[in-house]
Amino acid sequence: MSRRRILIHAGFYKTGTTSLQAQLARVQQDLSPYFHYFGPNSLRDTGALAREFGRHLTEDSRRAFRRGFNRFVADLPEDGNIVISRENYAGIMPGHRGLDGEILTDINPAARMLARDIRAGLERRFGNYMDLQFLYSVRDRDSWLRSVHGHQLRSTHLRDDLMRFSDLFPPNFDLKKDAEKIAKALAPTPVHIRALEDYADHHQGPAAMILELMRVPADVVASLPPAEPQNTGQSEDLRRIFLQLNRQGLSRDTLKAQKAALLKQQKGSD
Repeated sequence: MSRRRILIHAGFYKTGTTSLQAQLARVQQDLSPYFHYFGPNSLRDTGALAREFGRHLTEDSRRAFRRGFNRFVADLPEDGNIVISRENYAGIMPGHRGLDGEILTDINPAARMLARDIRAGLERRFGNYMDLQFLYSVRDRDSWLRSVHGHQLRSTHLRDDLMRFSDLFPPNFDLKKDAEKIAKALAPTPVHIRALEDYADHHQGPAAMILELMRVPADVVASLPPAEPQNTGQSEDLRRIFLQLNRQGLSRDTLKAQKAALLKQQKGSD
């Protein structure tokens, strides 16, 4: 008898994760013969705990994640394959500010440590009765930086334009290289690396990464409704307005309210 496959999609941020998760949630009933799906809304507090560890990198915050993940794992189904997708399992998104106030410009060591803790928690629960694998989705540097910059303009007080923001990152910054480092740290556990660009024309979008690795039959994949775009980002005009607002020194609440109104207006005009 083959062992149950457990696939952990543990990042990275801004690599089609929202689209992937939305599509898997949408068609999970159709995919139930092939795997149980656990996305952001069904992982309890483990995503937030992973993000906090990525920000603090303390032993206390790591222990908190381990405890939270072990509680989640304890309630996983006894039978069947499992897919877990949460980009927070890579730590904190680059582009956010660390505790020292400086903008984080790399995939910090949290991603490797979190992956090891995830593996340990699953091994404790399932032992050798599983085929554990990890997936890291990656993206072209320029489009990734543009996406992260847009996210930070919307969500934080970032005052740098795209060129200055991009210059903060080292010239050799490469998500694929970071994923390869994680793969080396997790060996011999299989780690798959998939580029978002390779799935641009697939009718399942980035969710096809999961469907391939979980060996869902081609005829079943073809029968699924097409993926719907998620997090398509703001227009250039809206990005420019967000940058201007961030540079005005407004209070947090005022800034948040003005951005929310602009986003609502854009959504209404789509």
